[in-house]
Amino acid sequence: HDPDECAPGGEDGNYIMFARATSGDKRNNNQFSTCSLFSINPVLTSKARSTKGCFV
Repeated sequence: HDPDECAPGGEDGNYIMFARATSGDKRNNNQFSTCSLFSINPVLTSKARSTKGCFV
């Protein structure tokens, strides 16, 4: 889940990895936060470049 600094709330709502369910009707509800993207990127990059990765 996203840490507090990546959970803006407010009228744009929180991101996909917010720790609790959201209404789903706010701008951020269908996007990953920069914190999530930073965490996900190395894993996807590694998998994408590996000959045994899941994207082969």
